[in-house]
Amino acid sequence: TLCAAGKFKLEGGPEPCSLCPYGFYKNFSGAGSCLQCPSERGASSEADQRDEFTDCTCRPGNELRDGTCSLCPPDTYKDEFGTFACPNCPQNTQSPVGSDNVTKCICEVGHRASVDGVACIPCQEGSYKEFGGIGNCTICPLHAPYSPAASFNISDCQCDLGSESMTGQNCTQCLPGKYK
Repeated sequence: TLCAAGKFKLEGGPEPCSLCPYGFYKNFSGAGSCLQCPSERGASSEADQRDEFTDCTCRPGNELRDGTCSLCPPDTYKDEFGTFACPNCPQNTQSPVGSDNVTKCICEVGHRASVDGVACIPCQEGSYKEFGGIGNCTICPLHAPYSPAASFNISDCQCDLGSESMTGQNCTQCLPGKYK
């Protein structure tokens, strides 16, 4: 028995032909082995024939661009096989190139995880966060309690009225007879 495209058998004889394994395809009928998909591709679990090169689809962390599977751009991810574009990370998150799971999307600087851990929310006014990922926002220093929401640097903390600083840190009260 000759095998149809997408199927093979190891030896001649009456046994049935088997579907090409995951990551392989065979685009011709008859005897012969299945061909391996290129390294950045693998046969989709949805491909029930695996009889064409197009059944080799982009792996997670890759999208089809100009006929080639390319790594997902920064701030996107893709957790399944397919040629579709990598979706954006959730709001206020970022991810490295080639991210293959939404868990690679981490909170941006100036943002922290919500109480339920599902979303990233801006640091409240009067606080800042200098790094991405997990972690809490840091409260602005004494006498410098004012910063806009989503601040990401201590220099965003502004001095109290009646205090001053040249650096935005270590605010000191104005000298007698001076005001701010």
